[in-house]
Amino acid sequence: MMETPRTAELLAAYFDLRSDRGPLHARVLCVMGRNLLRGQPIPACQSVTHSTLRYSIRMDAPHLPLIDDPRALPPHDRSPEWAHLCGLTDNWEALPVGDRLRVARVLHKLGFWATLLKLPATGDEERDRHHQRALTRLRHIAEAKLQGDDSGVVPPEMYDDYAATASDEDAPREERVSAAVNLAVQHGRSDRDPKKVAHWAGAAQDLLVHAPPGSLSLRLASAAWRAISFMPFYQGDHTATAAMLDEAERLAVAAVDRATDDDRVIAVENLRVLYGTRGAAAAVAGDSAAVAGDSAAATAFYRRAVDLDAEDPQTHVTLGDHLVRTGDLEAAHDAFAIAAQLGAPCTRYARERTG
Repeated sequence: MMETPRTAELLAAYFDLRSDRGPLHARVLCVMGRNLLRGQPIPACQSVTHSTLRYSIRMDAPHLPLIDDPRALPPHDRSPEWAHLCGLTDNWEALPVGDRLRVARVLHKLGFWATLLKLPATGDEERDRHHQRALTRLRHIAEAKLQGDDSGVVPPEMYDDYAATASDEDAPREERVSAAVNLAVQHGRSDRDPKKVAHWAGAAQDLLVHAPPGSLSLRLASAAWRAISFMPFYQGDHTATAAMLDEAERLAVAAVDRATDDDRVIAVENLRVLYGTRGAAAAVAGDSAAVAGDSAAATAFYRRAVDLDAEDPQTHVTLGDHLVRTGDLEAAHDAFAIAAQLGAPCTRYARERTG
């Protein structure tokens, strides 16, 4: 008889915005809930909620409600953080644009895309290009999520806007770097057009190299180097890819070392995502004739991701899939078994893979 997955315990933050346990993507919600209650900025995070996550939770924990709006949770079941989110959502049209963006980011992370799209898009958003762009992007991605599309980084409707921002010498450097990085990642994930990946990755790299000291956060700089490694990766230059990822890792580790308590979860999540990327890059390099022995390096990177996020089933599944490819079936079985016990969104896949 199979063990009951720990989904309800580990993903409780998706129903209360305050449970500080489980995988990093759930613990990020605890930080968001605390910041929302305090009126502080909602931090940018690396993980984006999968379109089917709430359905996956329901499959493992049918006693939990399947909701698409925070206000669908009965008042007596709401934590203070959750109740505050409901109040802000009810008062959306009276909120300053900055608070609207904070609410939108939390709704997006919780997977309440239908709720976000029902909120009016008019008002003082027009006064601030940065907030307008961020809110518009969240709305377009929410539309894609409702269609089951999890691939988008830059919505097609906003491509020209992102391109203009990346090229605007009067725009803040962080905005320009973020726009260029997102465009490089979009091409890397979608059409894989080497010229377009190289163009935007090169633009981001130039902005990074010539950035005045302290003008970019360590996390953003790390994420940017990780993203622009798409450029040499698709060119088959694994040495250059590794060099860029070395720099991304140096910055990510520094961000963790310097993080305060509130920022630490976000910084660790960034490092964990980086190790996943390093594992994938090393695995491909190991398959090439030019680089030998990187299969072991890939395993080491994937295990570092597991160590940082041991309660995320996805880290174990990624490691398990890699171990299958390397022929270590016993260790792969153990990884899948752990993932199946941890639960959503990997329960079914992990159970199948244990065979």
